[in-house]
Amino acid sequence: MLNLVAALIHEARPLIDRYRLRPIKGAHPYPVYRKDEFTLIVSGVGKLAASGAVGYLQGLQLNLPQSAWLNIGLSGHSDYEVGQGYTAHRIIDTGSRYSYYPPKILSFPCPSSDLRTVDIPEAHYHQVGGYDMEASGVFKTALRTSTLELIQCYKVVSDNPNHPVQKMTKGSVLRLMAGRIEEIGTVISRLLAMTEAYRVIYQIPKEDEDTLSRWHLTETQKNQLLGLLRRHRVLFGALSSVQKDWEDCRNAKTFIDRLRKKLDTSVSPIPDCSSVRAD
Repeated sequence: MLNLVAALIHEARPLIDRYRLRPIKGAHPYPVYRKDEFTLIVSGVGKLAASGAVGYLQGLQLNLPQSAWLNIGLSGHSDYEVGQGYTAHRIIDTGSRYSYYPPKILSFPCPSSDLRTVDIPEAHYHQVGGYDMEASGVFKTALRTSTLELIQCYKVVSDNPNHPVQKMTKGSVLRLMAGRIEEIGTVISRLLAMTEAYRVIYQIPKEDEDTLSRWHLTETQKNQLLGLLRRHRVLFGALSSVQKDWEDCRNAKTFIDRLRKKLDTSVSPIPDCSSVRAD
């Protein structure tokens, strides 16, 4: 699954049209669109609004597999020409002075740049790189539920020292985003491919699913138990081989405590290396 976060509806409109997204039913504090593996939310301007929108989607998706996140929209830039698309390899929150580093594991068909998230529109471009108002809010909050590699930022340059931001109109926003829709589509397809790879890697084995289904678990208990089951699988194999150890557990807490004690006090089997000859 891929979550798209845009500040303005006109930034989002070309993607809504391309992927035939539809508004989800019900009353929501943000415009939310969805179809198949795509969800798009329009956050409003600013890092706090963007952070809130990401948090809202996370609440809607608590029981879904890990998702990728892509912040899309317009930005200023000190050097790039208007209409140039780029991804961010460093996001700098100018308010907190905290930096985030989206990994460049994937190959995207565009350059990458520093991106500074500012509290008011930038008109002077004193430092080299891009300027926006949402990216750090998206990244900071998305990190709560997704791994670093699955959070990326793609911007289209709307203004630079020769073309001030004041000249932007709704029509020009649409044209700039639509002009990069194929490139954005490539970024999206590669993010989705990585999401699928992560899904396969972190898919819960059938034996562990059976164990989880035995009790009503809180989210915290589920995460604790999954970690313990992974440890057991590495050290001793699937838990089904020791089923007798937990048949008399009356609740999840008892089982989690017993399994943790077993793992903390047991010694994993050590392979016989006596026949291995050192060269």
